[in-house]
Amino acid sequence: MNKTLQPTLQVYTIPLIALIITVILVLVYLFLKWLESYKKSPQYIESHKNAATTLRIVNRISKDANFTKEEKEFLVNMCNQLSSLNIEYIIRDTEKTDELFKKKYQQLCENDIPGSVNTENEKLKALLFSIRYKIEVLYKSTFVITSSKSIVPGQKMQYTDIRGTLWTIELVENTNQGLKFELPAALASSNLKPEPTSKVNVTFTTKNNICYAATFRIARYEKNAEGKEKTMITIHTNNLKAMKRRMSKRMVVNNNCVFSAVEVKGNPHAGRKNLEYIPMEKTYNGILQDISSNGCRIISSLPIKQGQYMHIKFQLNDFNAEATGLIVMTTQTEDKQHYILHVQFVKIEEVYKNKIYATIYEYLEQNQQAGEL
Repeated sequence: MNKTLQPTLQVYTIPLIALIITVILVLVYLFLKWLESYKKSPQYIESHKNAATTLRIVNRISKDANFTKEEKEFLVNMCNQLSSLNIEYIIRDTEKTDELFKKKYQQLCENDIPGSVNTENEKLKALLFSIRYKIEVLYKSTFVITSSKSIVPGQKMQYTDIRGTLWTIELVENTNQGLKFELPAALASSNLKPEPTSKVNVTFTTKNNICYAATFRIARYEKNAEGKEKTMITIHTNNLKAMKRRMSKRMVVNNNCVFSAVEVKGNPHAGRKNLEYIPMEKTYNGILQDISSNGCRIISSLPIKQGQYMHIKFQLNDFNAEATGLIVMTTQTEDKQHYILHVQFVKIEEVYKNKIYATIYEYLEQNQQAGEL
């Protein structure tokens, strides 16, 4: 080759290679965008959602949800046993997810031993609820609202009055002018409801499992046909605050409970699992305001400081349970007459944790709710 042509070829070769690489990258990008769009199409979804659940699908979900090895194996066995359709699509629908998990929970309950605790069976139930909650967290929407105009009617909220009593109010109408809440009859007829033009602090959890705190200014109350101020009208706010996600699902109960002090034996430096918690004989009455499998909130007239241990006995959905907990925070009610104890469970039997979860998710049948454990 003529040496005078070599520099000329090099000048054209490098841009040509760069052009080819650019074209390839563009084609790959366009293909990936098409593939992403196709996977969202009704045709693709319809052809895949009715397919059987494969190990590859479970592995993908397990990675995203951070399942343990035991949880992944449990999910594989559950899908095979129940001949589940594509679990990847089922878990995007809350009703279908609960239908599947409730069916498995009720199958596990068939292995319960009347009058005693089937330890191995309770471990399987614990895996079931751990998977259920992780799925709920994984597929919750990341969309966070900031304006009360986005709250959907039917949303229930929790309001704590000046005495520390926890009430549940329900949004019945959301208009451009404001929010209309229905009050419980006992609250509507009492002097514990906040005054018109005052502010009310509430918390609520949306269906996508995001918990919010909000402050509304009350515009007025409206009377019903009986002349009672049954509904509360508030002004809109653009300052909804998304709260830190809880580590376990929680529900409002407002049930009576009994608690006692606890004598702790053992070396605290060896870890809580190595400690012995001995309930004292003297008991006190309180109100269990809400509960999860990991803790609860109790209202009491006693000024118990945080850092203290307590043993709690309570009834939930017609079954009796107990737990030992550590008070992680104590707050005084607005009227200075009561104290709200925020308790983290340090010792609770797995059977009780499973019953709490089953109650929260509404998996219990009527005959499973009755009786002592």
